[in-house]
Parts: sequence; structure tokens; C-alpha cells
Amino acid sequence: MSVRKVHTEVIRWLLDWKNQSVSFKQKYEIYKICNINIPFSMNEIYNISCIPEFSFGRKRKIDLVIKVELINSKSKYLVIEMKVDSIPYEEQLIGTYEYFIQSKNCNDEDALFLLFLFGTSQVCTIPDLHSFHIFRLPEILEVFSGHHIEQNVYEDWMQALRDENVRRSCVALDINGVDNFWEEEYCVINAA
Repeated sequence: MSVRKVHTEVIRWLLDWKNQSVSFKQKYEIYKICNINIPFSMNEIYNISCIPEFSFGRKRKIDLVIKVELINSKSKYLVIEMKVDSIPYEEQLIGTYEYFIQSKNCNDEDALFLLFLFGTSQVCTIPDLHSFHIFRLPEILEVFSGHHIEQNVYEDWMQALRDENVRRSCVALDINGVDNFWEEEYCVINAA
């Protein structure tokens, strides 16, 4: 299984209505902590379903779509694209946004678009986001940390994210101390 799919599946597992290991209140808190105005309250929700690899036929797939069904209102969606060690391209973000809005016949108030960046994707130049809210590893950790979920899948995933964040910090320090990447001394020391 690819690293991107692992992230997708853990987030799906955390937020899906059927998962009783994570309380309903914790699921809602994860939505709220994203620092995005959530257009519904906890008591309006009657079902949450998570669809990994949400497909528009052969043309396009979205990593994870979370459908929040409300009692007296249209459903709301969290649309999550994840990048691990790859560059998010403007065309992909535009296409994802347009295809989703058209396919669900919804507007900007009905769908929140999130772009999660892991690995080297965190340091790439970000194109025009087209309504996507960006989350790099520190923000992802902030959103998902601190929940009392005593399940190995959650604890292992959080530890892997923390370890990746430490590696990211170390690489940043190493890079800041180098004048020229092509210096033989730098390549020999850091190749070990």
C-alpha cells in the first residue's frame, strides 16, 4: 500500500461514522480544529461517510471525500487531496474543484477543499490553490494530535507523523548550513 493510501485510510478510519473507536464528539472536534468555518453544528449531523479514491469515471480520482449528512439541510463535504513527495499541480486542483462542484451540484458553502502535504511535498512551490486550504505536516499534526484514541492504528500513525516532522526539521537545518550543494565535502559527509 502506498504511503498516500495509508494517510487516506487512517483519516477515513478516524472520521467515518461506523468507527465506534472514535467518539462522535472527537470526530467533530477534528473538523473544528482545522480552523475553517464549519457550516454545521454537531447536533445537525445524522451520518458521516468517507469515500476513499472518490472517482469521476476514468478521468479523475479524489483521495478522500467525507460526506456529512445533515438533518435539515443539504449534505456538506470535505474534499481532501493528499500529496506525498509529489508536486500539486494547478491543473489537478482546478479539475478536482470543478468536477466535484459540478458532479454534486453544490456550491462553495457545501464543500471544503483541503490539500494535505506530506514528505517533500511540503517544500514545493504551491500553485494557485483554487479554494483549497493547505495543510503541511505541522498543521496536520496540530489537527490530529491530542485526541485520546487508544487504538494502535492512531498511535502508530501519529508517531510516524512526529518522526517525519523531526526528519523534516533536521533536513531544513542541514540545508540552511550549506552554501553549495555541489561541494564535495557536503556530499561525502551527508552520504553516510
